[in-house]
Amino acid sequence: MMRMKMGRSAESDAQLAVRATLAGAAVVRDLYGTSLRRIDTSAGDLATAADLAATAADLAAEKTILDVLRRRAPMTP
Repeated sequence: MMRMKMGRSAESDAQLAVRATLAGAAVVRDLYGTSLRRIDTSAGDLATAADLAATAADLAAEKTILDVLRRRAPMTP
């Protein structure tokens, strides 16, 4: 398993993926049961052709996941 230095500790890519996923899930859990605005997305977004709408929870979770990944790998798109 590949390990990259992160401060004093090392974290594998798999551990990073789990940490990012858990952070995104926490955002969705926090917004569960609230009134969410539906947002139209572009074809270039992560939405599929069958699902070109997202909610604020979807976008907040995606942003959180990308923030976690970018802290480790700043070149993450």
